Amino acid sequence: MMVGRLVRFDEARGYGFITPHTGGSDVFMHANEFLSDKQFLKPGTLVEFDTATGDRGLRAIAVRTIEGPVPNAGRAAPTPEKSPARTRSGRAEHAGTERTVTTFEFMHEVTEAIIEGAPTTTAQQIAQIRECLGEVARNHGWVLT
Repeated sequence: MMVGRLVRFDEARGYGFITPHTGGSDVFMHANEFLSDKQFLKPGTLVEFDTATGDRGLRAIAVRTIEGPVPNAGRAAPTPEKSPARTRSGRAEHAGTERTVTTFEFMHEVTEAIIEGAPTTTAQQIAQIRECLGEVARNHGWVLT
């Protein structure tokens, strides 16, 4: 049995991701594997689960809550007061708005961007992209570890 936190759940699509407390890649979770009250299908919920290897990689099975959701966990990650202006190329112009975010905030933003920008990306691909970008962010000091 593993322990982790539900970091994202898309109610419309019926799946989400769990970050294991032992570290490593996030684990895909389908709503049908969530055995507790569905009201706890929210980011921040502490869960225990087993894993199985499916066609697309590791997935959580027999997922149960250990406690209710963490207060304020369902809120989006904090953002700077003013979003940086964008150039014609779409790049942000940083005029002193840089800040270091937590790994959790960074991964949440990356997941949201992938799902919105490339909705056909599979759960395994999302997990691989998140792992790669997380390593880049840590190496550059963009996230707090």
